[in-house]
Amino acid sequence: VRENSYNIRLNRIEDQEAMARIKIDSWKATYKNIIDQKYLDSLDYDIQTNKYVDSFDEYKNAVLVAEDVNSHNIIGYACFSTESNEYADSELISLYLDTKHLRKGIGTSLFREVTKELKKYNKKTMILWCIKENTNAIKFYEKLGGIKAYEKMAKIGDKVYQEYGYLFNINEISK
Repeated sequence: VRENSYNIRLNRIEDQEAMARIKIDSWKATYKNIIDQKYLDSLDYDIQTNKYVDSFDEYKNAVLVAEDVNSHNIIGYACFSTESNEYADSELISLYLDTKHLRKGIGTSLFREVTKELKKYNKKTMILWCIKENTNAIKFYEKLGGIKAYEKMAKIGDKVYQEYGYLFNINEISK
């Protein structure tokens, strides 16, 4: 899928380092003063890259990237699961953008492409989890039609944080 200055495609093995950088930079920007700073400081590009490379074969068909059409740099990505869980029959596991590319519609495009992929698997509902203090993400997901339906605690590093589960009816997500 091509939108203005970027296109969305399945990730490739060579995308893993850029994805790791985006995830860590996004966490450090988004969760400053929310997540324990000791944990944020422990995040490491090489370790994250290796995790992504090691799991590539397992997840290669469940990760979409947004690629800048001019530079060919990865500027965002989303990971999803087609496995049913106790909340929904699919899940948006993560959606991260390069911090220089926020509020340009890229996250919305990635989100919509994920739902198109899930429709191919005849999925009807999707859950995603968001830390309660991540108000920008909460506004974003509510604008896309998510309903706060669940709450749970999640351990990140040595601490526990409250998360909200946003439920989506995949067929009702606007085109």
